[in-house]
Amino acid sequence: MELGPIFRALFRSRTRLFLIVTEIALTLAIVVNCLNMISDQRKYLTRPTGLDEQNLIAVTSQPFAKDFEDDVYVRNSAKEDLEALRAMPGVRAAAMIHAFPLSGGGSATTRRPAGSDREAVTAPYFAVGDGIIETLGVKLAEGRDFIPSDFPPDDAEDEDDRGSGAAPKVTHHNVLVTQALAEAIFPGEDALGKTIENHDGSSQDTIVGVMERMHCSWPISSNYNRTMLLPAKSYSGRQARFLVRAEPGMEDSLYTGIENRLLKLNDGRIVTVRTLEELKLDSMQEVSAIVKMLGAISALLVIVTSLGIVGLTAFSVTQRTRQIGTRRALGATRMAILRFFLVESWVVSALGLGLGLVFTYALNFALSNLANLPVVSFPLVVASMGLLWAVGSLATLASAARGMGISPVVATRTV
Repeated sequence: MELGPIFRALFRSRTRLFLIVTEIALTLAIVVNCLNMISDQRKYLTRPTGLDEQNLIAVTSQPFAKDFEDDVYVRNSAKEDLEALRAMPGVRAAAMIHAFPLSGGGSATTRRPAGSDREAVTAPYFAVGDGIIETLGVKLAEGRDFIPSDFPPDDAEDEDDRGSGAAPKVTHHNVLVTQALAEAIFPGEDALGKTIENHDGSSQDTIVGVMERMHCSWPISSNYNRTMLLPAKSYSGRQARFLVRAEPGMEDSLYTGIENRLLKLNDGRIVTVRTLEELKLDSMQEVSAIVKMLGAISALLVIVTSLGIVGLTAFSVTQRTRQIGTRRALGATRMAILRFFLVESWVVSALGLGLGLVFTYALNFALSNLANLPVVSFPLVVASMGLLWAVGSLATLASAARGMGISPVVATRTV
């Protein structure tokens, strides 16, 4: 192995060696931390929601006709819409909901054990109508679904703010909560059948069912799985929102058919139909943009580094034309010439990757403290080092192939 000549040749051009080693080191540090940030951001896109996301359609009815100024008309229209949606071919279930999961807009409240002085837990919530469990596709871990008696009558007075406790009188509801919320409120205890309240006790609710999992309205919320369902009237205000759960494979036909169906019932409104996946992607545009930007930065750095290695090898071949010709004249094979440049590239890569390890963990330490990012995993570091090693080897082959083609006669003529 020609390590001696390789090291002597490299250290004769210390500046060039320093630059390429530093470039490889910085590339490793930035790429690893970019990939780590991508992984951290992608968890919002990929974490389980408990919902039948692929088959859920969000429907919004925004009226503009004067008929909708009458409460009775609004109530009857909402019921008629819901019945029409449930009757459409390909609809598995449909329910009223006052805000859509994963949409980026919703409501949150706080809850703690009734009569307790514990700190209240943040609980994103949805006001929902009957049939919501079947519509969402969530699973009950224990307890029961809502029953008709859980829902307030349609002519009941609206509560000012069931979550903030602004209403002067104490309200009571039977509610469903996720296992995560139940554990947060009653750590190590069984929450089923227990009563919870907001910070001032003006809203008290009995837990009648516990859901395995359900995502809230905000995709990047730290409380994403601490969700509560509250039974509500079949309508609220003039605008109506419905979730429709399609049978597998029927989403496309329902997507185009729902608007026409509802407008036939009443065309004094604007009907908006979107899939839950569309709502999720819209609310996560910032996350998607960050992932794309970090991916582009990583790819660009790898390309620039590979070009740097190509340039280094090309320069080395040009400088050593006479040396290569002499070695060929002394019996060196083409593969021996290729091996020489590959080993040289591996030495440079090893120096760069070794320095890059120090840079990687130093940068990650700073990001972890400043931006609360997770510590980079060792497999990610190893995989990134392997990628840069492979890129360096491939980049070397491109220029080393020219050195392999130098014949002894051509080499001596350049002297």
